[in-house]
Amino acid sequence: ASEAVPWFKTGGLADVVTSLAAALDAGGHDVTIIVPDYVRVRSDAGSRVPNVSETGVRFRIRIDTRSVEGTVRWAVLPNTEVKVLFIVQDDYFDRSHLYMENGEGYSDNCERYCFFSRAVLEICRQMVLRPDIVHCNDWQHPSSRLCCTPGMPVSPDSKTRPPWSRSTTWLFRAVSGTVTA
Repeated sequence: ASEAVPWFKTGGLADVVTSLAAALDAGGHDVTIIVPDYVRVRSDAGSRVPNVSETGVRFRIRIDTRSVEGTVRWAVLPNTEVKVLFIVQDDYFDRSHLYMENGEGYSDNCERYCFFSRAVLEICRQMVLRPDIVHCNDWQHPSSRLCCTPGMPVSPDSKTRPPWSRSTTWLFRAVSGTVTA
């Protein structure tokens, strides 16, 4: 997801993401939310949000001809056991707003969320997360399903098989436009 209450919220998406996660958690499911770490936005919230800690996980994602480095932080969604992983990449996410400034969308939004989508998959691989369902929300994530195979090795060995290879359900929701999954 691109937003999660209480850390980041511009509209109803953040509420839906955390409410769904909390409901699934209450039903006994193991739930992980992965969001960008909008450091400046989170810092502005101060003590109103739970602390976020370092995981020590580092990764590199190929974007065009560059190799872009990121790291992972984590927290727990209040009043649940839901793990929240934060993708850290300051050039993409350490900005004063989530998607736009002065009424204009950031010119690199497509690149930012392509990085995010690929980073989610790399984090799943490195942290050995094996989701049964991958739920992607809004305009930021249509590329997630498309990013699942380029450059990622597929092996019959479950230890090296991409983490999404056994995901039987990909759920996409777009606010506008058409998304095919």
